[in-house]
Amino acid sequence: DQLIVFGGMDEEGMVLSSLFKLPLFRDCFILSVPKDVLLLIFAMCHPSDILAMAQTCKFMSDLCSQERLWKPILANLSSYFKNTGV
Repeated sequence: DQLIVFGGMDEEGMVLSSLFKLPLFRDCFILSVPKDVLLLIFAMCHPSDILAMAQTCKFMSDLCSQERLWKPILANLSSYFKNTGV
């Protein structure tokens, strides 16, 4: 069995994903989503949500620990604190 996923666009017209087919896993659908797609989704999440996701399983822990996910988030937080004087 497969699930066919269609992409979409955000408010600025940027493509969020493209058409792809995912094998259906019995236990957890999210494990069938490509890692790059998950990283794009997680990059839009609040850091506390990413930390919560990391606690769900080894796969998510490894994925949520990647530097390429946290580097832009930490850069944005750093800019925020510099601009607000906090």
